[in-house]
Amino acid sequence: MFIEPVKSQIINSKPLSERLTGYSFDVRLDTLERTVTGTMSAWWVNNSDDYVPDIHLHLYMNAFSSNRTTFYIEKKGSPGNDEDDYGWINMETLSDRNGLDLLLL
Repeated sequence: MFIEPVKSQIINSKPLSERLTGYSFDVRLDTLERTVTGTMSAWWVNNSDDYVPDIHLHLYMNAFSSNRTTFYIEKKGSPGNDEDDYGWINMETLSDRNGLDLLLL
């Protein structure tokens, strides 16, 4: 019996829609405190007529925020196992171009 392989991803030679995204960062490294602080601006332009009710943000660094995260538990540790090795992202504000606080919605 022959089983045809299944592709894990559909690859289109041309994007299905125009891609208008961007990011800018303004960060500071404190080598004594071993911290990075700053701001990030990200934008996405929806050129379609479709209403988009949700945007998903991935804060990957939060996988290392404590020894209770799913990542930490499944991997039985992280690259650093001491409390000083934890890392995280704290999102303090999220607003649209008009200044509307999207964290309050």
